[in-house]
Amino acid sequence: TKSRGPPNQPTISGASSYAQREEIDNLALRFPNRSGPELQVGVLHCNLGGNPEHDPYAPCSVDDLMKPGYDYWALGHIHQRTVVRDGDPWIVYPGNLQGRHPKASEQGAKGALVVEVDGDTIHPPEFVPLDVVRFLQIEVDIVDIADLSSLEGELVDEANRLQDTLDGRSALVKVVLTGRGAVGEVLQALRDETGESAPFLFWESIRDETSTELDLDAIRRRGDFSSELLRFADEVLGDETALAAFVEKHLSDLSVGGLTSHGVPVPDPTAEDTWRDAAVAALELLAGDRS
Repeated sequence: TKSRGPPNQPTISGASSYAQREEIDNLALRFPNRSGPELQVGVLHCNLGGNPEHDPYAPCSVDDLMKPGYDYWALGHIHQRTVVRDGDPWIVYPGNLQGRHPKASEQGAKGALVVEVDGDTIHPPEFVPLDVVRFLQIEVDIVDIADLSSLEGELVDEANRLQDTLDGRSALVKVVLTGRGAVGEVLQALRDETGESAPFLFWESIRDETSTELDLDAIRRRGDFSSELLRFADEVLGDETALAAFVEKHLSDLSVGGLTSHGVPVPDPTAEDTWRDAAVAALELLAGDRS
């Protein structure tokens, strides 16, 4: 379809969308070429560039959208707000007005893009939040958290911080726990703590990605390969000459405290924390905790 407004008003073109449930044709090829000097806007529901995270609905390419000679493309289908091309032409996914679930593309502020046009100049789109309930995800490292009560307190403090940023909106929060330590069931306690007031903050879920804290003293007493690994690490770390010799022999391609030959930053291999972290990582691999 094509809509032409009064003089100096934009011409808006759109291809038929959702004529069938799974549209596999390239609808961008149906758009007419630019027909006048006025602003030309294309509106299309599509998967641009074959994004594998979304259904291949009406697939097309950036080159397909450039051929008609339009000034601005407003795209639908992918809910993550994205500026694909910032001019000649503008190609933009404004996202959706309201997040619908905890999926990554539905998280964060949702709303509309307001586009100001001055003559034939299109100014950068301005995001205006319009969502009523916001889906959020936070990560909490439990390494310095002593017990479940402290963890609950940490998350409640995080909830208070989040509410200060929401401008009166409600929120559903997904928590990802990382690090090493002991955690347990705190989800219901958090829900009880936040209550049912409006605007609400609802703890949607807690995903535990932590690892059980290793008892290094117990491992040292076992007399197996893991205990021998710890014994070796302790001996080398306690002998500056042995440590220097080990670094020279096995880590000579590393620039201490600098870069590898591939340009990747590395920690100082002579530092105690580096050795302790490396020993724990090796023990995890032996125990099958890491892939």
